[in-house]
Amino acid sequence: MQRIFGAAIALAIVDALLLAGAFYLQGASLAQELNLQFNQNMESSLTALGLILQNTLLGGDEVMAETIINAMFDGSLLQSVTLKDLDGLVAFERVFAEPTANYPDWLVQLFPAGELSRHMEMTDGWNILGDLYVSSHHHHLYQAMWNVLSARLPMQILLTSSLWLVQIAILFWACHRKNA
Repeated sequence: MQRIFGAAIALAIVDALLLAGAFYLQGASLAQELNLQFNQNMESSLTALGLILQNTLLGGDEVMAETIINAMFDGSLLQSVTLKDLDGLVAFERVFAEPTANYPDWLVQLFPAGELSRHMEMTDGWNILGDLYVSSHHHHLYQAMWNVLSARLPMQILLTSSLWLVQIAILFWACHRKNA
């Protein structure tokens, strides 16, 4: 009977390690995928914003440029949008404050995010109009990760526990069959 308890504990440890490994691999894969998605989103935002702003800047309509930036900024996952003129001076900047984190700190430590910023030189032919910078909050990436991982974790724990119980039942069955 002691051997069964020892084997049950060993199986529980192996199952817990498998659960932790699966959780880590899912998290790493998800972090990579979300990082790619956020960077593609920023690239699209930057390109669209640059194309729209090119005409407004050529027309000298700074109010319209600011309105367009505000509209783009309000409906996106961007942290900041900065427009610099030819001299490198900030013509417009909008920065959103860091939101409250609704995810554990260890998530950030376990899955460090890459760079979430982009830059584009705005031109009209050979004429440089200025530079446009966008960046996204890491918060949005980690919040999306936590939403997915925390939704999956209970099911993974349930499946791992069920697997452990089946393994224990097989152990008891094998032990009783051997003794019979």
